[in-house]
Amino acid sequence: MDDLNMPEVDRYGRVKPHALIRQHIDYGHWCWISCILEAPRGYALLIGVGGSGKQSLSRLAAYICSLEVFQIALKKDYGIQDLRVDLASLYIKTGAKNLPTVFLLTDAQVPDERFLVLINDLLASGEAPDLFSDEDMESVVTGVRKEV
Repeated sequence: MDDLNMPEVDRYGRVKPHALIRQHIDYGHWCWISCILEAPRGYALLIGVGGSGKQSLSRLAAYICSLEVFQIALKKDYGIQDLRVDLASLYIKTGAKNLPTVFLLTDAQVPDERFLVLINDLLASGEAPDLFSDEDMESVVTGVRKEV
């Protein structure tokens, strides 16, 4: 075992209570996130102060549940059209290729509030409008028909 799993001890050999509580909270959150990810169409909004481990616990739960993690990579001029391209590739990855995936999005990855409209549509109905052109949609549909 490494030092991360060892409780913090003061100079008199007593265990500091917050170390045990912190460890217990992390295990509880990891279990809840895993249960959500394993549910059909499961999604969660994790809220907390920066550095509290939301991303780490989400990645750990995704790994334990054998899910891939998809996260957008912000560039200097990353805009709404870039998000649409990333979401389209995510749809192809999860829908056409049938790869179970976690879409991880942090507040730092939302430079424009219009991003939230697309994410809301994605969560509410399972689809985001105008991601694919008619030709792209036809090729995706024919690819999926071969699988079904």
